[in-house]
Amino acid sequence: MLVLNAVPLYGVFVAGWSWGTILALYWFESFLGGLFILLRMIIHRDLTRKRGYWRGQLGLTVSTNDSQPRGFKSFVAEFLTATLAFNLAHGLFLALLLVLSRKDDPGAVVHAVDLKRGALVVALLLFGSFVLDLQGIRDRPFSWIRAMAQLAMGRTTVVHATIIFGMFATFFFQVPHAVFKIFTVFKLFLEIGSALPALRMPAEAPAWATWMASKGRPGVDFEKEWRKDMKKEARQVEQDELVRPGRQG
Repeated sequence: MLVLNAVPLYGVFVAGWSWGTILALYWFESFLGGLFILLRMIIHRDLTRKRGYWRGQLGLTVSTNDSQPRGFKSFVAEFLTATLAFNLAHGLFLALLLVLSRKDDPGAVVHAVDLKRGALVVALLLFGSFVLDLQGIRDRPFSWIRAMAQLAMGRTTVVHATIIFGMFATFFFQVPHAVFKIFTVFKLFLEIGSALPALRMPAEAPAWATWMASKGRPGVDFEKEWRKDMKKEARQVEQDELVRPGRQG
């Protein structure tokens, strides 16, 4: 993780890569990283047949015509849809930003040589991480892949927000370099934080949450609702780890 994030850090602070090149590299990392996660999911699903793969995990919904929105019945399909949607939107914003900026700011130019070097290193690191994760993948719990997918979507959202703020800073304050340098460092700390053990939601509602709920929703037993939701989530997590009947690889 540190080496992967060192690539854009090196480009920004040492090699003097343009911020356009850095953004293009981040898009490449997000897109390719999503594909490798998808491969992990397919392999893990076929080897373990965990029940969690047969329901949505990211909260995405779809609707056709005037029908009510409904959740996905496949975690793989849900993640694939989300990854494609996010990365296509990301790519469109990025292309618009670079096209509108390159006339007035040479930093918006994507240098093919620098991008190729960075993309090669990123691809090798992502592939190496994928190969390492294949070791003992049959014994990994479903919660492992779900957490990986959720973190990937969170990181992609951060990149989207940075592009939007970058467009604002470019056209109104003419300071795109500062925005993207700050983001490069911020993303590193985000990656480190995501690698730490996740904090579990307490079984009982925190006092501050109960107090806020009493002000916003008087008369509602917030503590009872909290306990009910936590028990429901715990049961769902247990169900996700069960093996679905059928052929197992």
